[in-house]
Amino acid sequence: MYEKGGILSNYIKKVSFNNDDFIKLCQCLEQEHIDVIKEQRSPKGNCLNNLDKFTTVFIQYIDNKPAGCLAMKDCINKTIEVGRLYVLPEYRQNKIATRLFQKVEECAKELGANRIILDTYKRFTSAVALYKKIGFHEIDNYLEYSPYSICMEKKI
Repeated sequence: MYEKGGILSNYIKKVSFNNDDFIKLCQCLEQEHIDVIKEQRSPKGNCLNNLDKFTTVFIQYIDNKPAGCLAMKDCINKTIEVGRLYVLPEYRQNKIATRLFQKVEECAKELGANRIILDTYKRFTSAVALYKKIGFHEIDNYLEYSPYSICMEKKI
């Protein structure tokens, strides 16, 4: 979206896991995790750990400022796992997360995937509601997770 004669732009950029904007957004996500689910996290839990497991990262920019991100891992067994979804509070309710998921879905299809999986915490009720709204449904945990977590999948 471009405003006529203005500077405001709205675009999604594909970057690598070590991109400065992605790391800054993950720092914000980590702070939100500390604020919302601190007592429910695994001692190993930290949104800045293992960023290198994400082979593709999409960042939504608004007016050339990072507003949100979503990362994905390699396609394994026709499955893409996503993580590190985060949208800055001032940009929420603007369908940024939905647009990021659309971008991941396009990329996943190009890679031959037929499903996308993710995990989150049940306490993030707005995130769970978003995932359900865009077609995800709850599945059994696919790794050993906290009893406070939920795993979801979407067939594509």
